[in-house]
Amino acid sequence: FSEPMAVFWQHLGRKKVDVFLQFLVALVKIATPIAAVGAGVIAPATSLVIQPLSVAGEASSSTVWTPLGLFMGASSTAFCLNIWQSAAEVGFKRKDRMDRMVFLIYCFLTLLALGWNFAMENVSFIRGAELHMDASRRGAVNDISSELKVSSNLFSVMVPGCLFMTHFMTPLLGGAVPYLVNNFRMYLVYVWNGLPPTLVRALKSLPVWAPSLLPPGTPSVVSGPVPLRNTEKGLQQMEIGLPWDYTWNIVVPTCCFCMLFCVSPHTWKLFVAMLAWAVFVYLFDRWVHLRMCRLCFYTTHRLDVTVTYAWGIPLAVVAAAWARWAVSAGWLGDFPMQEAAVAWWIPSVFLASLIAWVLCYSLLRPYHIPEREDAEEKTHEETQAELLFTWFNTNPVFVLKCLFCPDEVGDHPLATGVDPTKVRYYEVGKEYLLLTNPLCVAEASKVKSDFLELETYLDPMLRLLERVLP
Repeated sequence: FSEPMAVFWQHLGRKKVDVFLQFLVALVKIATPIAAVGAGVIAPATSLVIQPLSVAGEASSSTVWTPLGLFMGASSTAFCLNIWQSAAEVGFKRKDRMDRMVFLIYCFLTLLALGWNFAMENVSFIRGAELHMDASRRGAVNDISSELKVSSNLFSVMVPGCLFMTHFMTPLLGGAVPYLVNNFRMYLVYVWNGLPPTLVRALKSLPVWAPSLLPPGTPSVVSGPVPLRNTEKGLQQMEIGLPWDYTWNIVVPTCCFCMLFCVSPHTWKLFVAMLAWAVFVYLFDRWVHLRMCRLCFYTTHRLDVTVTYAWGIPLAVVAAAWARWAVSAGWLGDFPMQEAAVAWWIPSVFLASLIAWVLCYSLLRPYHIPEREDAEEKTHEETQAELLFTWFNTNPVFVLKCLFCPDEVGDHPLATGVDPTKVRYYEVGKEYLLLTNPLCVAEASKVKSDFLELETYLDPMLRLLERVLP
C-alpha cells in the first residue's frame, strides 16, 4: 500500500537487473568517501598525533578529542547527503523503500565508523583497561586509570561534536552551501560571461539545471538544450529527511549507553548532555522541518517500524552493560573475566537482548494495518477536493495523455485540480497551480498572517526595499 506522492513514477519502467546494478554502484559511491576519510584523515591522526600523545599521557586531553569529535560529526553529515543522493539514483519505485535503505545504511555505517575509529584510537587504553578477577578480591580492576581515559575520550568525542555538530551542519551543507554554489555557477556562466569557452563548457556540464533561455547576444558556447524548468532544481531546499534524523536517535543513545561499561565521573555528565541534546533536537528539528526544508510526503509507516526494530540496538547495549557488571560483581561464579565474559558472555547477552526485542516486536505484526470498519468511503471528487493530489494528476504519463490526447481518455476522470476543465500536474510546492485565484489569495493570506512564517516578515522588507531602491 502506498499513496501517489510516494511513488517514483520515473522509475516504474526500470528492470530489476538495472536497479540491482545501480544499487551496487551506489554502494561504491557511498563506501569510497568513507574509506578515503578513514585512510586520509583518521589513520594519520591516530598514528601521528593520538598514539604519540598516548605515550606521553596526554591523549585524554579534550584538545585532541574534541576536534576529532567535531570532525566526525561534520563528516557524517556529508556522508549522509551522499547516501541520500546515491539512493535516489538507484531506481526505487516507492519512496518508503528508499527511505528505509537510507536509514539502514546510514545507521549501520555511522555505528561502524564511530566504533571502529574510537576503538583504533583507544586500542592502547582498551588493552590496559582489561578487567581481571582476583582470587582474593572479586571485581578488582588492574588499571582503572586506562578505563577513566577511555571514558574521558568518549565524552570529549560526543560533547559537543557528535551530539550537536551534525545538526548544525545539516542546514549548512543541505541548504546554504548548495544555494550559494548553484547561484555562483549560474552567475559565472550566464551573467558575467568572462571565462574562456573551454572553461565555460566545463562549468556548464556540472549543474544540470543550466537554463536554455538566455539573454539576447549570449554566445552560443553557453547555450544548449537544457530545459529551463531544471533551473529551479538547483535552488530548491532539501526535503524533510526523517531517515537521517532517525539515525541519530539510534546512534546517540547507543554511544551514550556505552559509557555504562566504565567506572567514570563522566558517565552522569554524558547522560546530562544527552538530555540537553534531546531538548535541542526537538526544537532544532522543528525549525528545520517546518521552516527550512521543503515539503515531502511520508505516506506509510514502514520507516517507523524499521526504526523501532533498530531501537533494539541501544537496548542491547544496556543489557550487555548489565552482563559486564554482573560478571564483575561475581554473580556468575569465579572465572576470568577476560577469557569468559569478554569472549562470549557479554556478546551473548547483547545478541539475546536484540533477538528478544525483534521477536517480541514482530509478534505485534507492526507492518500490518487492520482495516477500519468505521472508515468513511469517499468519492474520487471528494478526495481530490480534500487532498488536491490523486493517482491521476501525479502520473506524468497520464497527465500528458489528458493534455495532448484527451479523446483517448474517454469517460475516465481527467488529471485536474480544483477546476475540472483544466489539466494540471501536481508537484510538491506548486499546489497553487491546482487552485483557483480566490483560493490562492485565501491561502496566501493565511501564510502572511502567521507570525511563525518567514514570509510574514520577508514581504514587508521586500516592499520597503522596492521603495528605497529605484
